[in-house]
Amino acid sequence: MPQTTPQMKTTTEEPKLFLAIELSEKSWKLLFSDGKYQRCATVGVGDVAGVMREAAKSREKLKLPEKCPLFSLYEAGRDGFWIHRALEKQKVSNVVADPASIEVDQRARRVKTDAVDPEAAAAPHSLREG
Repeated sequence: MPQTTPQMKTTTEEPKLFLAIELSEKSWKLLFSDGKYQRCATVGVGDVAGVMREAAKSREKLKLPEKCPLFSLYEAGRDGFWIHRALEKQKVSNVVADPASIEVDQRARRVKTDAVDPEAAAAPHSLREG
């Protein structure tokens, strides 16, 4: 009877960089996270190259490999899907979210504001793959 060779299982997860983008009329606020630590940055409206520069800085500051994958999320709105296409061209796995899908504690007395939305969106559970 043939025996099967046991396969080695790896428990080490590949490092990933997560990005939540808050779009406004004057600037884009970026919140980068590796799941433990966060880094904030701001770029001009439409500055996709600036987003990629800030991603490179975040990888360096968070001590992530240069080629680790970047997963991003932003709320759908007046900017449409050109941002999604531009990020995908840069090999970024992007999700365009319905604003109502960002998790908010319904019992808390809190108004949904742009100042706190990136933090909620950047939580690792919001940016999971697949």
